[in-house]
Amino acid sequence: MLKKLAVLTDSDSFTIQTSTAVLGVRGTSFFVKEDADSTYVCVCNGRITVMDENGNNSEEIGAKHHVARLFTKSEQGTVIAPAAMLYHTDEDIEKAAEKIGYKINWEKIE
Repeated sequence: MLKKLAVLTDSDSFTIQTSTAVLGVRGTSFFVKEDADSTYVCVCNGRITVMDENGNNSEEIGAKHHVARLFTKSEQGTVIAPAAMLYHTDEDIEKAAEKIGYKINWEKIE
């Protein structure tokens, strides 16, 4: 939940790097879960640029309501595949937004 990021820091964006993915985040509601061989990324509401850990296969994902990718290590490299909404709910994201005084509009990409 980063709608107020610029107010809290000197920047309105940052990068998250896991063992299988790199995410360019800017003012977006998102969810990330990493384990030993994979990274699950959900753009809950907003836009994120995703790519594999080597900076390849870049994709900008925009979502009004949950679009996810699963990055999985394989012998041929990292495989990126569409994924269902896992590990979180609308209620989880709305509760997090409420803590910073923000209400998510699920009707448009913020």
